[in-house]
Amino acid sequence: MSDDSADTERTREHPGSSTALDVAKAAKVSRIMVSRAFNPEASVRPDKRQHILDVAASLGYHPDMAARAMVTRRSNLVAVVVSTLANPWEAQEIDALTAVLQEDGLAVMVFRMEHKSRLQFNFAHIRAYRPAAVIAYMDDLKPHQLRRAFGNSPAIYPVYGAHAPTDHDEHMVDRLHVEQHEGIANAVRLLAGTGRKRLLYVRGEGAASDLDRVNALEEALAEHSIVFEAAIDGNFDYATTRAAVINYWRGEGQ
Repeated sequence: MSDDSADTERTREHPGSSTALDVAKAAKVSRIMVSRAFNPEASVRPDKRQHILDVAASLGYHPDMAARAMVTRRSNLVAVVVSTLANPWEAQEIDALTAVLQEDGLAVMVFRMEHKSRLQFNFAHIRAYRPAAVIAYMDDLKPHQLRRAFGNSPAIYPVYGAHAPTDHDEHMVDRLHVEQHEGIANAVRLLAGTGRKRLLYVRGEGAASDLDRVNALEEALAEHSIVFEAAIDGNFDYATTRAAVINYWRGEGQ
């Protein structure tokens, strides 16, 4: 099936809707040029791209990405796998990542994968969307698991700190290095400016990536002579953080 046939099929399903061929005729360009105009990475003169997009908008046309994915057997979707969306650290990283991906014409789908017991079911669910790439923000997902589950899609594994985790299949997975030290140093600098002298740190329970954060935090606090009161387990959201802090001050966390 070609892109043209995908457009024709969509027209049959939605009578009266415009196709890329309609846009090409109205804009006096080729069908291929219409496709290129909707691809941010394609080399198209800015004024010509804008003209095609304006004509497409006037005709109510937009590319059918689902049909295109059926033709190419790949989508423009990037699957981002997280254990929670309440983690402020990773939320900022995902926000920045989403902005960059969207500029390149890619769309982000976020999958929340909390229970490891349903790992294979969740992987199958993600594969059904034929993602162009998979990025896993989870400490307990290892590179070899991503490679095994998404062999036809590039898998990207975020690494926190200077050293990547040891994994027998780690060379088969791309790395996204997350530098946390500068952000932590800036946060401590702001706290020091408000006169804070002691700090209680609530970390992610069992998070391997948190080791790098704690090391960076200890260095920054020492530089500003702020006492590191303690590091206690939470889960990066308000409810668990509040409960952990209350328990600590009641003496249950000591």
